[in-house]
Amino acid sequence: MALTYIMKKLLCDIADIRLGYSFRGAIPFDVDGDYFVAQVRDIDDMTQAVLTEHLTQISFDGNVDALLQDQDILLSTRGTESSGLKVGIYDGQEEYIIAASSLYVLRITDTNVLPRYVLYYLNSFYGQRALKNMMSGATIKTIAKKDLSEIMIPIPPIPTQHTIVEAMLNITKQKILLQQKMNVLGTLTDNIISIHQ
Repeated sequence: MALTYIMKKLLCDIADIRLGYSFRGAIPFDVDGDYFVAQVRDIDDMTQAVLTEHLTQISFDGNVDALLQDQDILLSTRGTESSGLKVGIYDGQEEYIIAASSLYVLRITDTNVLPRYVLYYLNSFYGQRALKNMMSGATIKTIAKKDLSEIMIPIPPIPTQHTIVEAMLNITKQKILLQQKMNVLGTLTDNIISIHQ
């Protein structure tokens, strides 16, 4: 059986890395605004997706380079030793979504690298360990752009990346189904107790 050699590349060699837009003070909600802001709280832990249903709506006349594009990876700039850093992917075509400065935007530039593969690697035990090794600070730790750019990413061949992505998508679907079953069982438990009150 032939061995498959997996090369490793610096994150900065496969992705454009930039910090989200820095607002002055609190993000100014405006119900009539034409733009929306993605924050760390908008990254769903289970699906690792950026949820767009409840983004903060604003008026904006700043740097349009901050707008998200499909398959951009968002990574929180802060975390803890136990929780690590949240990572999610923007998977959509909505325009006028801005990443807040609490997030790094990773835009994959290497055509031999799948964005969703990088997402799953960074969310894995190995990816989180690499990120934690770069974090600094006391209780709330941060990661500098320079350090983030130097994280080594193992890059298997494209077919292997596709296999990993498909496997992870299937695992996520199974987790969602399991959570739904747990919710139903929890409701059933409460109903059984309630009829005996």
